[in-house]
Amino acid sequence: MAATTVYRKIAVLLATPVIATALWAGDPWIGTWKLNHAKSDSYPTIPKSQILIFEVQGEGVKTTEQLVTAKGQEYSVHWTANYDGKDYPVVGSRAGVEWVSIRRTDANTFECETKKKDRSVSSIYKIVVSPDGKFFTIHSGPEKPTPDRPPRVRIFDRQ
Repeated sequence: MAATTVYRKIAVLLATPVIATALWAGDPWIGTWKLNHAKSDSYPTIPKSQILIFEVQGEGVKTTEQLVTAKGQEYSVHWTANYDGKDYPVVGSRAGVEWVSIRRTDANTFECETKKKDRSVSSIYKIVVSPDGKFFTIHSGPEKPTPDRPPRVRIFDRQ
C-alpha cells in the first residue's frame, strides 16, 4: 500500500511539468511582456513603459498591467476574464474603463474590448503572438477609428 502511494506521488510530480507546458502551449501569450518602443508606433500618448503579465486562471486569463503614461503617471491595472465574450470587471483603470471582454480567435490570437461604466465600448484590442512566441503585437483603437484616434500598433517582447 505504501509503495502505491509513493508511485502515485512520483506520477503526479512527473506529470506537473507536462500539464504546465500544455497549459502554456494553449495560450501562447501566457507570461511577462515588455513594451518595445523601437518597434512600436510612435504617438504622443504611447506609454513611457508598459509591462503586461498574463497568467492562466481557470478557463481564462488573469492580467496585470504595470504602466507609466506619457505624462509620467503610474498605474497598476488588473482583470480576470474567460474567453467567452462576457464582461468582467477591471480594477485600477486609467481611462474610465470598468469592464473587459475577451474572445480567443485562433491559436495565437485573442480579441479584447474595454468598456466604460455604461458598457459602451472604449477600445478594441487584437493581440497576436508571433509564431516563434518571442513577441506579440497589439493592434488597438477606438470602436470607430477617426483621424484624431487612429488604430495604434504596439510590440511587446517576451521577458
